[in-house]
Amino acid sequence: RNFLADNKADEAKKYIAIAEKVAPNHQHVAFFSAELLFREGKLQDAYNELQKAYKVAPNYTPGHFLLGLITYGLQQYEQAEEALSSFVANQPEHVGARKILADTRLKLSNPDGAIAVLVPIISKAAGDPQFLALLSDAYMRTGNPTKSTQYLQQALDIAPDAKTLRTQLAATQMMAGAMDEALTNLQQVADQD
Repeated sequence: RNFLADNKADEAKKYIAIAEKVAPNHQHVAFFSAELLFREGKLQDAYNELQKAYKVAPNYTPGHFLLGLITYGLQQYEQAEEALSSFVANQPEHVGARKILADTRLKLSNPDGAIAVLVPIISKAAGDPQFLALLSDAYMRTGNPTKSTQYLQQALDIAPDAKTLRTQLAATQMMAGAMDEALTNLQQVADQD
């Protein structure tokens, strides 16, 4: 496992091959093999390999996260939501899983569901501009430009040179009718080029 964490894929492959010979039906062997395939960008192969782990251990919590990532990458958002929801239920403090689950719910046109996933850990993730932008997007989709602007401004306080965030803030401000502020932000983006 340390080889995967240290991005030593070739070493990991050697140990996975040995483990497959010794314990071909063990959940960890299939899980690590699936994780390696996922890291290599072989999503369908990773999905197929992970199914082997689920046959042995259908409630394997780390498998839910990996399944969520794989199915998200395969654009199978309903399945990704199910797997990620299961993982978050068991690991409620995992910010990364919550962000991916929220983004999945936004892709499924469920901004209220995205907000419900993000708000419980807002104090833990308040320093993450990506988290704040995601929360802003969810609020904007529910028709709340005030909250959307608030979270985008917080994100820009952390990452003031982020053109994408500043452009998103300008669009949000335009939708809220704050044209002067929006033009100021767009000018700042233009000045960065």
